[in-house]
Amino acid sequence: MPMCATIRVVNAMRDFAALDAVCREARDAGVSVHVLHRAGDSEAIRRLIPQDCELIRMVEMADGGCDFPGLDDDADIIFLPCVDGIDWADLQRRGPLEHPHCIQPLVATMPGLSRDHYVSSPVDWFGWQARGVLARRILQEPSVWEANGIELIEAIQRWPDPPHWQSIALPAPGDGAYPVSDSPRITMSSSVLVVISFFGCEEWLHACLTSIHQQTRPPENIVVIDDCSPSLPLKYLEPFPNVTLLSTSRNAGPEKILNNIIHATDYDAYMVQDADDWSSHDRLELSLRAMEQTGAEMAGCPEFRVDLPRKALKVYAYPPDVNYAMSQRVTHHLLHGSSIISRALAVRIGGFDEQLKVCADTDFCFRAWHAGQIVNLSSVCFYRRVRAGSLTTDDKTGPQSAVRSIEWTYINLRGMRNLEKARAGQVPKVTVKQKEPVEFNYHRGPKLRLCGDGSSEGKTVLTRIVGM
Repeated sequence: MPMCATIRVVNAMRDFAALDAVCREARDAGVSVHVLHRAGDSEAIRRLIPQDCELIRMVEMADGGCDFPGLDDDADIIFLPCVDGIDWADLQRRGPLEHPHCIQPLVATMPGLSRDHYVSSPVDWFGWQARGVLARRILQEPSVWEANGIELIEAIQRWPDPPHWQSIALPAPGDGAYPVSDSPRITMSSSVLVVISFFGCEEWLHACLTSIHQQTRPPENIVVIDDCSPSLPLKYLEPFPNVTLLSTSRNAGPEKILNNIIHATDYDAYMVQDADDWSSHDRLELSLRAMEQTGAEMAGCPEFRVDLPRKALKVYAYPPDVNYAMSQRVTHHLLHGSSIISRALAVRIGGFDEQLKVCADTDFCFRAWHAGQIVNLSSVCFYRRVRAGSLTTDDKTGPQSAVRSIEWTYINLRGMRNLEKARAGQVPKVTVKQKEPVEFNYHRGPKLRLCGDGSSEGKTVLTRIVGM
């Protein structure tokens, strides 16, 4: 890929109190910076810019428009808030993005990877990098000049053609952080089905599916499964003819849906995606590569969390070697919504425990690490939206709810007992049985790859997909 010109800009349209520090730090690093400002602030800003520094250039922006002069289509623009402490040396090392319609968030600090537990960092300020054509379009969004980035993120994810989101590499883990395998079970050529459970997430489904269609390594199939919503999302799937739509005959919940789809179909691995979240365009490629290199049968990734109720952004980094972290303490070491799960591993432990209503995803990981290798990537590939009304925020099912408290106590006790058995050289009891099958109805899209002989690893397939 040919090198593109990089233009670094500082947003002084709303607040330029830190501009003096920004200019000094950029000058000391030898970095050329464009300062975007309003016409009425010209004199005040000119007094803050070192007069003898040719690296700092003022760019006056019209109040009614955001046309950045001289922005070439092939240039990479790095857009930053007016804050001190920007790592200009790191920004100088940044190369061009992988796709002309690609955006990558830039934040003050990224959490390092810990072997023992997840690490989170609040996003104190939000910037971004994008190519010229896309950057010019982003600059037309009124929310681009706001400080926290949430309004901008939500705005561009509602575009008819949301951009590709680039993964964000975290500080590299130390030697020995990942296992290495000579005989991987999942490889870059393994078949993958993306499973999207859907219930009343119409406003976010388009961006979710767009991110799946943008994958640098496409999945074999994509299925949206409507869990008895008030109406089927048929019109939202019209732009995506290669997406299969199924519906449940009764409300089942995302883990029971995934459980039954794994039982009914025949793919090497299943990529989990919530309908209100989205993925970086290289999530599947990076996940399969990590599974191939480590021999893992389940892989998650760090998350970029968009918390709408709190109006906050956070980055969460999870332990690279989940098995090692679980051997130290059984707790939340992987975000289920960011995971890819091999069929063989799911079948080996009986899938998800269907007697659990809200903790079946965490419980799966608590049991699965005894039966196979689990890893997390060292790149943020998953963009998670926290919103009112979801299972994790609703009063009846959220962190403070009675049902979650009861189930967490149960799975934690089971997890601890299995850990004690493993430490004692005994065989943990990690297998559960499918309780009650969920029947699916086929509505549209490509036919899925079903278990052809009516059996799954020697067991009868109980799940039916009517019409397929």
